[in-house]
Amino acid sequence: MIESVPKMPRPEVRKRRVPRGVLWAAGVCVAVLLLGWIVLILIWPFTRQKVQSDLGEATGSTVVIQSLHKTYFPPGCVMQGVSMTPLQKTQSTAAVNIEKLTIHSSYTRLWSKHVDIFIDGAEVHLPVPGHNIGFSFDKPSKAIVDEISVKNSALLFHPQPASSPQLRFDIHELLVHHPGMREEMPFTVKLRIPEPPGELEVSGKLGKWRSDNPGQTPVSGSYSLERADLAVFVGIRGSVSSRGDFNGNIQHIQLQGSADAPDFGVTRSGHRVHVTGDFRALVNGANGDVALEEVHASFGKTRVKSTGTVEGEGEKTGDLKLGGTDGRIQDVLMLFIQSPVSPLTGIVAFNATAKVPATLQGFVRKVQFTSDFSIDDGHLTNPTTQGKMDHLSQQAQGEKQTDDPATAISNLVGHVELREGVANFTDLKFRVPGALAHLHGTYDVITEKIDMHGLLLMEADLPHATSGFKSFLLKPINVFLKKNHHGGARIPVTITGTYDKPVCKTDPV
Repeated sequence: MIESVPKMPRPEVRKRRVPRGVLWAAGVCVAVLLLGWIVLILIWPFTRQKVQSDLGEATGSTVVIQSLHKTYFPPGCVMQGVSMTPLQKTQSTAAVNIEKLTIHSSYTRLWSKHVDIFIDGAEVHLPVPGHNIGFSFDKPSKAIVDEISVKNSALLFHPQPASSPQLRFDIHELLVHHPGMREEMPFTVKLRIPEPPGELEVSGKLGKWRSDNPGQTPVSGSYSLERADLAVFVGIRGSVSSRGDFNGNIQHIQLQGSADAPDFGVTRSGHRVHVTGDFRALVNGANGDVALEEVHASFGKTRVKSTGTVEGEGEKTGDLKLGGTDGRIQDVLMLFIQSPVSPLTGIVAFNATAKVPATLQGFVRKVQFTSDFSIDDGHLTNPTTQGKMDHLSQQAQGEKQTDDPATAISNLVGHVELREGVANFTDLKFRVPGALAHLHGTYDVITEKIDMHGLLLMEADLPHATSGFKSFLLKPINVFLKKNHHGGARIPVTITGTYDKPVCKTDPV
């Protein structure tokens, strides 16, 4: 018989009751959150009407929003098709069109009206610097913008008249901290500039905005420009990279830096040279004018120091003063000629002015160049021309032709003016052993055509400067021939033809 096991009684489980105070506290919290949410919905700042009004007051413009989508996590809104046109009526077509504009915040920052703005796909149309843009930023924004981020956008400047080409700056990335008039605005920007086209990166600080005089707003920072294409300027080619720092205010930005153009050239010459340099300049950010305070450039074994300005409304005109000592004339000439070698070598010193007008002509035709120069230890590289110079020097000394080394040209001085691609030489003088030459005339840089005239003052008299039967005939009449103060003959000289085929003539008088 199996005995039954008595069942043990289950232990009694007591249910813990939540304290009534905790329930009341939780209920109050839920009620507060619901009430806060309702209040937030009622005073929600990101409605189309409120955003249009706030943006319009902050920029002095009429704002139109095609669509607006509210977001609650994070709090903000996303707008599509935003347009802004200035309230001030001007002759310019200033306008801002934005594909997508997003405003974000957080619930803790929202109560203090702090927001961030993100812009994607904007086009900003403005007149060229120096003209009234129409927008006004006198009234402070009702919100405090901590950060503005812009990408895939463009800044377009429209010159007057409207037929002139516009300037387009493609903005890849732009980040501005604390924009407004309250404090400094750190910024970074990556963009593509149109003249010369290249990739530019800038980082720095924009000071407290001077609404009474924006040009006095402080600015500072650094920049780098990578391989900007110089071919945009008619007549020259190559690329340039540059780095530097800047500081001052918008109307007076002190800029200093260095530049490197490894393949610079004048288009028609076919030659490339490596140009390096450093500079100090004063930039007017309000109108784009530049004052070159000091520029040092080097190419080959020639160094040039220059100052000048690049200024004007719309297209800029460059005015430069240049100087150099102990340079090489072949370095300078190879910039402009097509020949594989320079027609002249030697040590050059010069003082010059150059003007590059804002025209569509090629560089060689539009540049206006004036210079006083001197060349020492010069040699002509064309064997035909140098041979004639050697023979002329020997005649001037009354010597027979020998196999001596090439005659050096010394004390070559003169004045030249380059206009429309033609160099006009005046008071050109040079010395070779036994003779002093005075010449004037033109050299066409484009066609390489020569047209020079002048006198050759010889040390020897004419009979000794000739040989054979001609010398025998001239001896009886030598007393009647014109002579220079050294007692030698005065012989007219003409140099015509081209660089490749020069024609030199001398006629006794």
